[in-house]
Amino acid sequence: MSGITLILFPWINLGGISDWSDNYFLALTASLTGSNIIRDAIGSGWVRGAVSGLGVLNLYMAFTEIMNFNQTAESLETGK
Repeated sequence: MSGITLILFPWINLGGISDWSDNYFLALTASLTGSNIIRDAIGSGWVRGAVSGLGVLNLYMAFTEIMNFNQTAESLETGK
């Protein structure tokens, strides 16, 4: 579920939550530092793509683990 969240969350607009780069914690960080560079960086397509890429990697690893589960279980049972 976390992989799907990482893939979709940066790109969709959820009901009460607006844009990915428009949130309370990001606004607080920008106001405390006095710089909007962080907000601009988080809002860029490059960062959104990187977060989505981590989601794809997460799903790939999950499916790989599912496909190799029996082999891993056998290895643990035999001690090899």
